[in-house]
Amino acid sequence: MRNEQNSSENTDNGAAAVGDVLFYNNLTRFADNVALIEGARRITYASLITNADTIGAEIGPQGRLVFLEARNTIEAVTAYLGCLRAGHVAHLFGEGEEARVERLIDIYNPHAVIRHETPGPSVIGRRHDETIPLHPDLAVLLSTSGSTGSPKFVKLSGRNIHANALAIAEYLGLDETERAITTLKFNYSYGLSIIHSHLACGASLVLTESSVTTPGFWPMFEAQGATSFAGVPYIFEMLDRTSDWAAQPNLRYVTQAGGRLAPEIVRRMAELGRNNGWRFFVMYGQTEAAPRMTYLPPENALDHPDCIGRAVPGGALSLIDEVGMVINAPDTAGELIYTGPNVMMGYAEGPAALATDETPPSLKTGDIAVRLSNGLYRIVGRSSRFIKPFGIRLNLDELQAQVRERAAGAICTGTDERLVVAVPG
Repeated sequence: MRNEQNSSENTDNGAAAVGDVLFYNNLTRFADNVALIEGARRITYASLITNADTIGAEIGPQGRLVFLEARNTIEAVTAYLGCLRAGHVAHLFGEGEEARVERLIDIYNPHAVIRHETPGPSVIGRRHDETIPLHPDLAVLLSTSGSTGSPKFVKLSGRNIHANALAIAEYLGLDETERAITTLKFNYSYGLSIIHSHLACGASLVLTESSVTTPGFWPMFEAQGATSFAGVPYIFEMLDRTSDWAAQPNLRYVTQAGGRLAPEIVRRMAELGRNNGWRFFVMYGQTEAAPRMTYLPPENALDHPDCIGRAVPGGALSLIDEVGMVINAPDTAGELIYTGPNVMMGYAEGPAALATDETPPSLKTGDIAVRLSNGLYRIVGRSSRFIKPFGIRLNLDELQAQVRERAAGAICTGTDERLVVAVPG
């Protein structure tokens, strides 16, 4: 319920509450902690809250639909937090998606569009004050299929992102002393989960749009006292070429998700971590689960580098066969099913769906997996036509339909490493 999302601040000094108060409404207890760092700029949680609430009020009364350009800047993160705290619904889009965003604006008619100016702060573009029916639990809308132009959104509630933030913070062992660097954009669910999980425990975020391969990244990493970074497979494929970066003095843990990483690279990263005093976590998830569903404990990475691990705290995994029967025997392939409080409210393919809740009892991942005798899960295939090149989830059927508008008979296929578009001669 909306009043649940806007509960008063909780002033206890413990971890983020699991009860009625969602993490983004439970931040005043971290008031003096540094929340966001961008170059030489630093702001505390107290300033972040004040600025976020100002933006939330400027957008308008509770229950506005907002499209927000998700840049790794203090202004963009503050605007996003302002949307959450004010009870607005935010769709996050990335830099350079103008044509796609204009099409979505025509379809969904948001109240406001917040774009980033360079140099300068984010600019709020108020468009109209008409009523748009929005479900009271709805908080975030994320795209499901990369840049294919689909109007389909994953609908996430405040409770979805809250539950997953706390689960991630628990298995990573996060606390107020952590300082994560933003190597991923936060319109991407993986990047967004890093912001959520660190704000939930009063930690700091080092905001940058630089890549780990950008000259000067690692000196900046050390100078800012960063303690972790995240990457999709191609990032670790590049990092695997050298180990110079692995001896960062403040580095505590590294996470990988966004597609399958070759087991031999997983093993080498785990060894680097063991030799240099940090932990390497392989994770698996989907936007529909806000997004983390599993993690591989670092102690299992050397012996089981091909596994996705076990369910995140509060979640559960199971396997079903072709007729929907639960598979109990180990080492038997079936579709991977996830159940937990982070499972989405369903999909929106148009404005009418923003007012409804179609939360499924469980999430069918579309991935085929086996459960080992030790309880760890391993993905062995896919039952649907999705790939994740560069960590971006693409629906091959949607992409193929769009390509065929320009090239009749075209076929799209591929793997997480390569997209192939075949066009008749």
